[in-house]
Amino acid sequence: MFTKAAETCQALVLEVFKLNPDKDFTPYEMYQQLIKQGRSYPRSSVQRSITDLTIEGILIKTGERRKGEFHVATNAWKLTNKQNEI
Repeated sequence: MFTKAAETCQALVLEVFKLNPDKDFTPYEMYQQLIKQGRSYPRSSVQRSITDLTIEGILIKTGERRKGEFHVATNAWKLTNKQNEI
């Protein structure tokens, strides 16, 4: 599923979003996606990657909150419209 160029956690997170352009993910859902693909990163690294991609203007918060790990409401993110067009 992943390309060889996607080696870092941030690159993998971005690739998952690009492969699923109409889907949004909470950090925990993204963590689970990476685990399913055989990639293991600390959850804090996944969250940091999402934060960094948001600061760069690549991801946006959707405003939707879903129960995440420990049944705590967590924000979801998706690609910006600009990124969907690429």
